Amino acid sequence: MEESASLEGPQEPISLERYAVYRCFAADGRLLYVGTSGLFGRRLADHAQKIWFLEVRGITLEWYPSGKAAEAAERRAIHVEQPKYNLIHKNGRLCPLPGATRKPAAQPPTPPLSPVAVRKVEFARALDNATGKGVSPRALMLASGLGRTFIHELLGALVEGGVIVQVARGCYRTMPGQSAEAAVSSGRIP
Repeated sequence: MEESASLEGPQEPISLERYAVYRCFAADGRLLYVGTSGLFGRRLADHAQKIWFLEVRGITLEWYPSGKAAEAAERRAIHVEQPKYNLIHKNGRLCPLPGATRKPAAQPPTPPLSPVAVRKVEFARALDNATGKGVSPRALMLASGLGRTFIHELLGALVEGGVIVQVARGCYRTMPGQSAEAAVSSGRIP
């Protein structure tokens, strides 16, 4: 007697065309890199040639049915999760995919800030958030990642512009009614 196995339910063909969004993590759990690939093994071999890959201790994969879906998920992940070694899509707006149509903007889009401009804004926000005791140049360096000389140049320009005041030896805070972030973002302070 022959036995035959039957599968119940509709049968869908298995597609070999799958796309992965992968995340590379450091030993401490920090996200190092997010990428996408239809040929994951080949892409992983490319990354293995890079010096940052020595930090990788774990990789996760999310599978998507199409390259477009994977690319969109990758862009969102980089934009939101801010991996250490991704550069594209990280600090600016979430850019549209090539060939994607979008409605024209009412105003021209603002260009993404350069890394130095982003750090200057972080510096200015730290000044604006300073309490009555003020904030030291060292704390501003840590908050913004800017160098000591550049911090002192910015502080001098903001003092001259009447935006901030030195409240104690080596500590600064924003003058009432002033905003260091507005002054730096507007370009009044070089």
